[in-house]
Amino acid sequence: MSVFRLDMRGLEPPQPMVLILSKLPELGPDDSLEAIFPREPLPLYPHLDGAGFSHAIVKEAEGLYHLTIRRRP
Repeated sequence: MSVFRLDMRGLEPPQPMVLILSKLPELGPDDSLEAIFPREPLPLYPHLDGAGFSHAIVKEAEGLYHLTIRRRP
């Protein structure tokens, strides 16, 4: 089981989406990708759903969101 961590703060759209989508093929069945965002990445969710990944977002504070992505079984 591996955890990949990415910090998207400071990146301009569409860089965060491009980076995350490029990492998805590297995720194994027990791996997860954790990313920090300055705002909720709403446009990313349909791409994750369509590619067979689950996602959970937690708003830690204004300007700080933690997204966890996993491959669906």
